[in-house]
Amino acid sequence: MALPWAISLNPFGMVEPCQSIKIGLILSYAHSVYAYHRDIILNDDRLTEFSSMTLSSPLVRFRLVLLLFITGLVLSGVTAFPLLLELKILATALGVGDATSPEGHSGLTFWILTVRHGLEQTYGRYPWIAYGTDWLAFGHLVIAMFFVGPLVNPCSGRATIYTGIVACAAVIPLALICGPIRGIPLYWRLVDCSFGVLGVIPLIYCLRLIPRIEEAMGGGVDKGG
Repeated sequence: MALPWAISLNPFGMVEPCQSIKIGLILSYAHSVYAYHRDIILNDDRLTEFSSMTLSSPLVRFRLVLLLFITGLVLSGVTAFPLLLELKILATALGVGDATSPEGHSGLTFWILTVRHGLEQTYGRYPWIAYGTDWLAFGHLVIAMFFVGPLVNPCSGRATIYTGIVACAAVIPLALICGPIRGIPLYWRLVDCSFGVLGVIPLIYCLRLIPRIEEAMGGGVDKGG
């Protein structure tokens, strides 16, 4: 006995719709689900607010700039671990990787070879000295973590940003006072000072954005900290 075109027997002898009808039912169901969730999404005020957050939004700009600052801190910390390896790579890039001493060199090349030679001698005899710079690296990572709070809730992060600005400003006297005592060349001290100058710019920018963020959020924000 022939079965109607709309049904067929499955391997278990049960009557079920044929493949074309099943595909049609699946597509119809998928369209219904899509339409249902589309209506929910279009009527969701939170999504409307999110979609309006472009680069012109003070909150978006705040987070992008502060994230850049945090990234700089993290990179400063991570690169403070393999100091000797980095100096070897830098010496090779300057074309003096095979030099056994800084003698006969000048300028930046002399300084890089001097530091590399000093670390080689120190690590060879006193490897535990590197433990101090490991803590220096860790300190940068910890400082970066303190800025996660303002990244999440900018309006409650004023104190952290002010502290960061003061720390950036303190880089300059530290480099100019301690640098000569430790035998650091003037040009390298100026490089160190530049980190403070470059670091304070995004922080001041973020600080100036906070009132605009508060205004955009209607003033219903936590202004603590």
